[in-house]
Amino acid sequence: YNLQNYMKFLDKVLGFWCKRSILETSNFEERIAVTERFIQIAIRAYEKKNFAAVFAIIFGGIIDLEKSLPHTWDRLSKQSRAFVTLVDDMLGEDSHFKLYFEKLRQSPLPVVPFIANNQTRIAQMKEKHNMIVLSTGEILINFRKFQQIGEHLCEIQQYQNMPYDIVPNYDIQKELKR
Repeated sequence: YNLQNYMKFLDKVLGFWCKRSILETSNFEERIAVTERFIQIAIRAYEKKNFAAVFAIIFGGIIDLEKSLPHTWDRLSKQSRAFVTLVDDMLGEDSHFKLYFEKLRQSPLPVVPFIANNQTRIAQMKEKHNMIVLSTGEILINFRKFQQIGEHLCEIQQYQNMPYDIVPNYDIQKELKR
């Protein structure tokens, strides 16, 4: 239940807020500054290994800038554009998320993984070849497939067992709740 709430928060609140803040800023220079600030927040989340927040910010409002607001995209710093490209490549469908999973495995714990990707991966594993039908018509259970799902669930579990190294800032929390 907490996981679902966290995913909703990232998608509906953080991603939407990012996009809305950028698009509602009418002054061009301010829009660039707001976008740069969101990218800096995403970079900080990346340094803290909070991949869920990184992807919510980048895919929530920044990745589309190149097409929807090309003048804003062109004025972003090279560092910011390079980071957005790195994140886009990490979850690129061409690589089947290979770069993301490599980065996830290389990162020392604690890590906040991008959960939606894991859900998709488990669903795809479950759909494929659960049963083996022999030429005689006999149906066998594919235990290897279930073993792969179990291994992936254990991998996810390790991220949940390690507390995240974050200290709450109550002043900021009060401001955000207003």
